[in-house]
Amino acid sequence: MFRMLIKLTMLLFGVLVVYSIIHAFLFELIGGMELITESRWSSLFFLLQMGGILAFVTIYYRNRLAPAAEGQLPARPPLTDVWKKRLIGLGAAAFLASYVLLFLAAVQG
Repeated sequence: MFRMLIKLTMLLFGVLVVYSIIHAFLFELIGGMELITESRWSSLFFLLQMGGILAFVTIYYRNRLAPAAEGQLPARPPLTDVWKKRLIGLGAAAFLASYVLLFLAAVQG
């Protein structure tokens, strides 16, 4: 179980580092980090970004890592195709909504 926690932590860390690097370049292209931090949408922007990342990590965890888990916890079945599609849609919608907020901040600023 401890090994599974380490794998999940490293997965989240890796995804967040790569995503942060991509966003750093994106923010520099559109006018800097001040564009979103000085707007009233900053908290919502970052919450939507994190929600999208967590939706995709949840799918990966439940379908790839959880079935291979060893330990005292009962095995959880992989997500069904219906739930997988819902979470992919929710994650994509969260990312899209965050970029709409970024565009609104750029237009207002």
